Amino acid sequence: MRNLILILVASCILLGARTGESQGTNVPLKFYIVTDLKEPGKLFVENLPAEPKSGFISLKPDLTLTNISEVRPIPGLLEAPRDLPRTLHIMLRSEDVPDFTALSTRAAGRVLLIKLGNETLAAPRTSNSAPKVDRIVLIVSSPDLDRILNELQPLVQQKGR
Repeated sequence: MRNLILILVASCILLGARTGESQGTNVPLKFYIVTDLKEPGKLFVENLPAEPKSGFISLKPDLTLTNISEVRPIPGLLEAPRDLPRTLHIMLRSEDVPDFTALSTRAAGRVLLIKLGNETLAAPRTSNSAPKVDRIVLIVSSPDLDRILNELQPLVQQKGR
Protein backbone atom coordinates (compact mmCIF):
# COMPACT_ATOMS: atom_id res chain seq x y z
CA MET A 1 0.00 0.00 0.00
CA ARG A 2 2.83 2.36 0.91
CA ASN A 3 4.44 1.74 -2.53
CA LEU A 4 1.14 2.57 -4.26
CA ILE A 5 0.89 5.88 -2.39
CA LEU A 6 4.50 6.77 -3.32
CA ILE A 7 3.79 5.96 -6.98
CA LEU A 8 0.64 8.11 -6.92
CA VAL A 9 2.48 11.01 -5.28
CA ALA A 10 5.33 10.74 -7.81
CA SER A 11 2.79 10.60 -10.66
CA CYS A 12 1.00 13.69 -9.37
CA ILE A 13 4.28 15.57 -9.10
CA LEU A 14 5.28 14.57 -12.64
CA LEU A 15 1.85 15.42 -14.03
CA GLY A 16 1.92 18.76 -12.21
CA ALA A 17 5.31 19.55 -13.70
CA ARG A 18 4.10 18.65 -17.18
CA THR A 19 0.97 20.77 -16.77
CA GLY A 20 3.15 23.70 -15.75
CA GLU A 21 5.30 23.17 -18.82
CA SER A 22 2.33 23.08 -21.18
CA GLN A 23 0.97 26.33 -19.77
CA GLY A 24 4.42 27.72 -20.37
CA THR A 25 6.15 30.77 -19.08
CA ASN A 26 7.28 31.79 -22.54
CA VAL A 27 7.31 35.49 -23.18
CA PRO A 28 5.07 36.11 -26.23
CA LEU A 29 6.03 38.02 -29.35
CA LYS A 30 3.48 40.85 -29.64
CA PHE A 31 2.64 43.13 -32.57
CA TYR A 32 0.87 46.50 -32.37
CA ILE A 33 -0.14 48.81 -35.21
CA VAL A 34 0.91 52.36 -34.28
CA THR A 35 -1.56 55.09 -35.27
CA ASP A 36 -1.67 58.84 -34.80
CA LEU A 37 -5.33 58.76 -33.75
CA LYS A 38 -6.07 59.25 -30.09
CA GLU A 39 -9.08 57.06 -29.38
CA PRO A 40 -10.61 55.62 -26.21
CA GLY A 41 -8.81 52.44 -25.23
CA LYS A 42 -5.56 53.41 -26.95
CA LEU A 43 -2.25 53.69 -25.14
CA PHE A 44 0.25 56.46 -25.93
CA VAL A 45 3.76 55.19 -26.76
CA GLU A 46 6.85 57.29 -27.32
CA ASN A 47 10.55 56.90 -28.02
CA LEU A 48 9.86 54.43 -30.83
CA PRO A 49 12.94 53.41 -32.81
CA ALA A 50 11.25 54.62 -36.04
CA GLU A 51 9.50 57.69 -37.38
CA PRO A 52 7.07 58.79 -36.07
CA LYS A 53 8.69 58.58 -32.65
CA SER A 54 5.33 58.38 -30.88
CA GLY A 55 1.77 57.27 -31.46
CA PHE A 56 -1.08 55.22 -30.08
CA ILE A 57 -1.49 51.45 -29.81
CA SER A 58 -4.32 49.21 -28.68
CA LEU A 59 -4.18 47.97 -25.11
CA LYS A 60 -4.37 44.45 -26.51
CA PRO A 61 -1.83 43.38 -29.16
CA ASP A 62 -3.06 43.21 -32.76
CA LEU A 63 -1.32 39.83 -32.96
CA THR A 64 0.36 37.63 -30.37
CA LEU A 65 2.63 34.74 -31.26
CA THR A 66 3.44 32.16 -28.61
CA ASN A 67 5.15 29.76 -31.01
CA ILE A 68 7.45 30.23 -33.99
CA SER A 69 9.18 27.74 -36.31
CA GLU A 70 12.71 29.09 -36.07
CA VAL A 71 14.79 31.95 -34.76
CA ARG A 72 18.42 32.54 -35.61
CA PRO A 73 20.85 35.39 -36.07
CA ILE A 74 21.69 36.33 -39.63
CA PRO A 75 25.15 34.78 -40.24
CA GLY A 76 28.07 37.16 -40.01
CA LEU A 77 26.16 39.87 -38.19
CA LEU A 78 26.71 38.47 -34.70
CA GLU A 79 30.31 39.58 -35.06
CA ALA A 80 29.22 43.19 -35.68
CA PRO A 81 30.20 45.66 -32.96
CA ARG A 82 27.73 45.46 -30.09
CA ASP A 83 26.69 49.11 -30.48
CA LEU A 84 25.52 48.58 -34.09
CA PRO A 85 22.09 47.13 -34.90
CA ARG A 86 22.18 43.39 -35.45
CA THR A 87 19.69 41.17 -37.24
CA LEU A 88 17.48 38.21 -36.29
CA HIS A 89 15.61 35.92 -38.67
CA ILE A 90 12.27 34.64 -37.29
CA MET A 91 10.35 32.01 -39.26
CA LEU A 92 6.61 31.87 -38.61
CA ARG A 93 4.62 28.66 -38.25
CA SER A 94 2.53 27.92 -41.35
CA GLU A 95 -0.69 28.29 -39.32
CA ASP A 96 0.32 31.84 -38.29
CA VAL A 97 1.10 33.05 -41.83
CA PRO A 98 -2.55 34.04 -42.67
CA ASP A 99 -2.89 36.03 -39.41
CA PHE A 100 0.43 37.79 -39.92
CA THR A 101 -0.39 38.52 -43.57
CA ALA A 102 -3.74 40.03 -42.47
CA LEU A 103 -1.92 42.12 -39.87
CA SER A 104 0.56 43.30 -42.53
CA THR A 105 -2.38 44.32 -44.74
CA ARG A 106 -4.00 46.33 -41.90
CA ALA A 107 -0.65 47.92 -41.01
CA ALA A 108 0.32 48.83 -44.60
CA GLY A 109 2.32 52.07 -44.60
CA ARG A 110 2.30 52.38 -40.82
CA VAL A 111 4.69 51.58 -38.01
CA LEU A 112 4.40 48.08 -36.52
CA LEU A 113 5.61 47.94 -32.92
CA ILE A 114 7.14 44.53 -32.15
CA LYS A 115 7.61 43.53 -28.52
CA LEU A 116 8.96 40.51 -26.71
CA GLY A 117 6.86 40.60 -23.58
CA ASN A 118 7.07 44.26 -22.57
CA GLU A 119 10.42 44.94 -24.27
CA THR A 120 10.40 46.79 -27.58
CA LEU A 121 12.40 44.87 -30.18
CA ALA A 122 11.71 46.97 -33.25
CA ALA A 123 9.23 49.36 -34.79
CA PRO A 124 9.63 49.21 -38.57
CA ARG A 125 7.48 51.11 -41.02
CA THR A 126 5.63 48.54 -43.10
CA SER A 127 5.46 48.67 -46.88
CA ASN A 128 2.32 49.93 -48.59
CA SER A 129 1.75 46.55 -50.20
CA ALA A 130 1.30 43.47 -48.06
CA PRO A 131 2.67 40.30 -49.62
CA LYS A 132 2.17 36.90 -48.03
CA VAL A 133 4.66 36.86 -45.18
CA ASP A 134 6.18 33.72 -43.68
CA ARG A 135 9.22 35.21 -41.98
CA ILE A 136 10.27 38.32 -40.14
CA VAL A 137 13.72 39.84 -40.35
CA LEU A 138 14.22 42.04 -37.29
CA ILE A 139 16.97 44.61 -37.06
CA VAL A 140 17.52 44.75 -33.31
CA SER A 141 19.18 47.88 -31.97
CA SER A 142 19.77 46.32 -28.58
CA PRO A 143 23.31 45.21 -27.78
CA ASP A 144 21.64 42.31 -25.95
CA LEU A 145 21.02 40.20 -29.07
CA ASP A 146 22.22 37.04 -27.34
CA ARG A 147 19.75 37.56 -24.47
CA ILE A 148 16.89 38.31 -26.88
CA LEU A 149 17.77 35.22 -28.91
CA ASN A 150 17.70 33.13 -25.71
CA GLU A 151 14.30 34.59 -24.76
CA LEU A 152 12.87 33.83 -28.22
CA GLN A 153 14.23 30.27 -28.28
CA PRO A 154 11.48 28.81 -26.01
CA LEU A 155 8.90 30.00 -28.58
CA VAL A 156 10.35 27.66 -31.20
CA GLN A 157 7.86 24.89 -31.69
CA GLN A 158 9.47 21.48 -31.86
CA LYS A 159 8.85 19.62 -35.10
CA GLY A 160 6.03 17.10 -34.79
CA ARG A 161 4.24 18.98 -32.01
